[in-house]
Amino acid sequence: MSISTSTVIPEQFDTLVLDVAEDGSLGVACDEFKKIYEDFSEENQERKISSARVYGLSLGTTSFSRLVFTPRPKKGSATGFRSQFGKLAKEIDSLHGKNALFIPHPSFPKHAWKPAAEGFILGQYKFETYKGMPEKDACNMTFLTESNEDAREGGLIAKAVCKARDLTNEPSNVMTPEALAQEALKLEGLGVEVSVFGLEEIRRQRMNAFLAVARGSSKEPRLIVADYNGAPGSGERLAIIGKAICFDSGGYSMKTPEGMYGMKTDMEGAAIALGAIAAAAEAKLRINLTAIAAACENMVSAESIVPGDIVQSRSGAFIEIVNTDAEGRLTLADAISYAAEEKGATKILDIATLTGSCANALGFFYIGAFSNNDEFYKVLEKSSEESGDCILRLPLDDEYKEMYKSNVAKFKNSGSRHGGAIIAALFLGEFAGSIPWVHLDIAGTGRSEKNSGIYSIGATGTGLGLIYSLSKNLQLN
Repeated sequence: MSISTSTVIPEQFDTLVLDVAEDGSLGVACDEFKKIYEDFSEENQERKISSARVYGLSLGTTSFSRLVFTPRPKKGSATGFRSQFGKLAKEIDSLHGKNALFIPHPSFPKHAWKPAAEGFILGQYKFETYKGMPEKDACNMTFLTESNEDAREGGLIAKAVCKARDLTNEPSNVMTPEALAQEALKLEGLGVEVSVFGLEEIRRQRMNAFLAVARGSSKEPRLIVADYNGAPGSGERLAIIGKAICFDSGGYSMKTPEGMYGMKTDMEGAAIALGAIAAAAEAKLRINLTAIAAACENMVSAESIVPGDIVQSRSGAFIEIVNTDAEGRLTLADAISYAAEEKGATKILDIATLTGSCANALGFFYIGAFSNNDEFYKVLEKSSEESGDCILRLPLDDEYKEMYKSNVAKFKNSGSRHGGAIIAALFLGEFAGSIPWVHLDIAGTGRSEKNSGIYSIGATGTGLGLIYSLSKNLQLN
């Protein structure tokens, strides 16, 4: 699947896509096309995509066999156009189109090119590695427009999201901590420096909270650190930390069978972090980034932590384990400390499928966002509007801190069942300290249960475009 631009009609295409403006006019002044559009059912009044097999029609010297009309989305935002072009991709796929030409109306907005390109590629995504079927060719799209940097960038982001989806959708017997590390090493081809640390080095780094989670598994943990130095003269560095639990059984606080199914996706934050740094490197953004993934499994064995254990984090703080299924915050806490102390991060963002509480509160559309710094959050908010990844800021009031204070240690790793997303975020904020920090909880948005718009069943990669946009807005002028 690819996106390209051209100022001339290509010699060959099988699907013509016409942009429909708000007033119902088309990007092509052709009475025949207009009559076909008017003959469609009243569904068009609801701004739905309409398509048909056609015969005997041509544009210039090229005949085509599929005609698709795509009205403007109700929401003219990045979110709206990305979703609309995801639906468009699925519509063309249902017609078995392979080469499409999109002709925009003169009023097609400039800000729509990037989400349109991104949405078209994401809408075609499928994870069918293990179905035993021959791989189908995806549809390529040509936008009839001048060379368009926005469309190119949308394609770049979509490619990174698709890769993050692939990594997350792999079963846990394939996507082990070591396998994730090997995938990270491939970033070196983009000019990213990647270091992978094994058990002994993690011990030397005093990442005992991370190791406490990892010790129940027969698969050794890996600390993955990827550095992109796009602004070598700057002392600023954004650390992107992704939760990397390659499978989460819940440990001795075991999940139900229904809750455990799908826990191969608990490393999606790490896949997104690695994808974001890959996209930034490919775009040659003028910023210094570090992606960190503390990769392990949360399993049950004679070596596993149990409720009542006390572990010491890298920061020195002792943590009482009251729930072994609140493991992600333990690995993230040590990774945040590592980013601050070893990498000199001046800003920190972590992204994690962290709490069911966030999914319960916000559903499957909004990312739960937390920050200790209003200025940093303003940049994130602007980036959200540009990327189409919707965020909602949740509070970090001190009153909640009592809920994770322990009677026998400095903290406990879980508090009240009420306000769980807030409590988890505040816990992580303890390790960021005064460094500007953002926490993104994607427990609700990280997985789709249906094929719709830009989504297919499985991992969504939601948040990668947001982090890329944030990196772009933070880059040196």
